[in-house]
Amino acid sequence: MPVARSHAVLASLCALIGVPLLLGSFALNPGPPPGLPLPQLVAFGVQHRSAVLLAGWMQATGTLLAVVFALALLHFAQAGGRLAGSLSVFGSAVLMVVGLIEVMLYVGLISGDPATVEVAAQLIPGLQHAYPIVAAPMVFLPLSAAVLRARLLPAAIGQLGFALGAIFWLLGLLGVLYPMQGAVDVLSAVQGLWWLAAAAVTLARGLRGTLGQDPLAAPASTSR
Repeated sequence: MPVARSHAVLASLCALIGVPLLLGSFALNPGPPPGLPLPQLVAFGVQHRSAVLLAGWMQATGTLLAVVFALALLHFAQAGGRLAGSLSVFGSAVLMVVGLIEVMLYVGLISGDPATVEVAAQLIPGLQHAYPIVAAPMVFLPLSAAVLRARLLPAAIGQLGFALGAIFWLLGLLGVLYPMQGAVDVLSAVQGLWWLAAAAVTLARGLRGTLGQDPLAAPASTSR
């Protein structure tokens, strides 16, 4: 069923605004260098307080807008009552929670209280490790399945989403044995291109009024 043009445009804008905000937050707040002793961690937080707070707002807002776009794609694909839709909603909720908890821990890191800073610094790496294990695969894999089944976007986008979900899961598994956070950070930046590409196609098809139409379906005949 064709999607309303206004819905497609609003959903696309969520990703086109949210993803740059999210990627910008990572660049603005790379986190403290590893191995800093506690007094230097406290000093780092005090010194970078404004940047960390702004990056936290950008991360929370960007994640929210990306999740709204993902849920909109599920709605456009009419996948709400299917297993892929339910799993993707679950993954989106996990992604949102992980993002908000990470923001909260970074706020603790800049609190200036040594005990709070120490706890936050210890918990942040563990939380970041949960992202490739659960959050990213549980968004990309079922969402890509729903998009492919509905032929909502080009097949290449759905297939690339599958690949991203599988690679994230593999990095999460390897991260149990080896330090993989650097690779996860790189792939997290690359995945932003997927969201932007999906949003650009959604916007273009929405403006043409063709989003939600099966491109393989024969055009309706008209009688004279």
